[in-house]
Amino acid sequence: MTSLIDTTKPTAGHATTASVRENFTTAKTEIEALQAAVASIPAGPAGPAGPQGIQGPAGPQGLQGADGLQGPAGPAGPQGPQGIQGPAGTTQLSLLNDVTLTAPATGEVLTFDGATNHWKNAAPAGGGGVWKTVFLGNRESSISYTYASILDTYTSHYNPEGIFNADTGYLNAPAAGIYRFKFNFELQAGYGGHIAQLDIVQSGMIVGSTSFELTGQGNYRQDWTFTMQFTADATVRINKPSGTQVAKIWLEVERFTG
Repeated sequence: MTSLIDTTKPTAGHATTASVRENFTTAKTEIEALQAAVASIPAGPAGPAGPQGIQGPAGPQGLQGADGLQGPAGPAGPQGPQGIQGPAGTTQLSLLNDVTLTAPATGEVLTFDGATNHWKNAAPAGGGGVWKTVFLGNRESSISYTYASILDTYTSHYNPEGIFNADTGYLNAPAAGIYRFKFNFELQAGYGGHIAQLDIVQSGMIVGSTSFELTGQGNYRQDWTFTMQFTADATVRINKPSGTQVAKIWLEVERFTG
């Protein structure tokens, strides 16, 4: 196909718009004709595939996705076999293998001994000691005679250390220390105007005494607490030297331990 484009246009030095446009129009017509001709040519057979290129580098890791929903709980597994039976317990403190009790007394507490790794009974710390009851008793019969031991017919309710001698009516201290006598006594009715007196006698000497005057008929009650220091193997007699009959007496004896 021979091109119709006029190569003499535009004329050198005398170029005109019309001559340029004419050549462009001719070129457009020829190009379109070539495109149509190429499009009508049937495609040839495909050539062989070329070799695969090398793999490019891995791209950056993407963002982690959100956690999915929790799945349903699985069924409970079967119950395991029963364990062997443990040893029998105890309700007695002294039977425990890390507890050592020696003559426990009222008011004592358990204290841990680091040298033996055992719990032991002891007086509570920090309080300066405690009062321990060593005798409790009462007498219900009246006492009318002078210088009588008011303990000779005592009923002993608590005498763990044997300080009260029921045969003699005397209190015998098993150890030296500070003792406290707590009395409550009731006088016989009908002795108004008399003086009642109660003494604690040690080694023939009065070491403690209380007295009071009855001013009318009826029974009188009075509490008396007396504290004294015992020497070793001391013997104490509590008597009524004179005055009104004593109808009833209650006595508690305590020893200070610290």
